Amino acid sequence: MAWNEQGSDNKDPWGQGNGRQSPPDLDQVIRDLQRKLGGLFGRGSSGGGGSRKGKGGMPSIGKTGGVFLVSIAVALWGFSGFYIVDQSEQAVELRFGKYQEIKPAGLRWHIPYPIEQVEIVNVEKIRTVEVGYRTVEDLNQFRLIGREALMLTADENIIDIQFAVQYSIYSPTDLLFNVSEEADQVVRQATESAVREIVGRNTMDFAITGGRAEIAQETRSLLQDILDRYQSGVRVRAVEM
Repeated sequence: MAWNEQGSDNKDPWGQGNGRQSPPDLDQVIRDLQRKLGGLFGRGSSGGGGSRKGKGGMPSIGKTGGVFLVSIAVALWGFSGFYIVDQSEQAVELRFGKYQEIKPAGLRWHIPYPIEQVEIVNVEKIRTVEVGYRTVEDLNQFRLIGREALMLTADENIIDIQFAVQYSIYSPTDLLFNVSEEADQVVRQATESAVREIVGRNTMDFAITGGRAEIAQETRSLLQDILDRYQSGVRVRAVEM
């Protein structure tokens, strides 16, 4: 007998005359799934088995679904407040732009933006500023900056002089709140001012011969005084002429 041939005990292989259960209806499976989703994001299902729709034909989100989405958004916002401070760094926490506290190294958390912000400053890094020249790393050479390098001596001679200044940050709060420009630019301008004053007190022969070390030391002392006067948070480590 063919598979679809009718008989007295079994109408067809998918019938139930022989006690076997028919496979589930695909439409019924979809309707069941819609009812379950409707229980989470809606108030129920309409007569056709679909979820309720709001204006514009978009599915409405019920109270449970709304709370669920808001909870996820709040959790993600809260997790965005975690940050890591390295051993060489200090973190300055600001609340609505106002200083709150300094956090040391470790895993930290702050109230996320826009309530609080964090500025991380490396306080152990030794930075170098070049005055009167710039190093071209790709060519392993340097180029002169005339407007910074030319100095007038006490005997009215002009000399071409270059300085390298090494410095570090000892007060992140002073650097952030008292200095409007980049730290390198502040140190470079202060160094240029200090060098012009020191060189202007000495003769050309003294500046380019035996007085080089003395001029460098006096420049360092005056430079630190200038930076402290403006509460820049910068400590001068060395000045090389």
